Amino acid sequence: MLRILGKASSINVRKVLWTCAELQIPFEREDWGSGFKPTDTAEFLALNPCAMVPVIQDGNFTL
Repeated sequence: MLRILGKASSINVRKVLWTCAELQIPFEREDWGSGFKPTDTAEFLALNPCAMVPVIQDGNFTL
């Protein structure tokens, strides 16, 4: 299942959520970013060195 990291109030995260809904792609979302889990942690920076959302994971593939 697709995993989307980022808060739903982010315009870029909303674009990904909208696309998944239109294409009927099942996903789970985790809140990351201001007010939620910080994106400057080692865990998040390992996924995205720019510390920006969204991050999309599909199995072992991370975008």
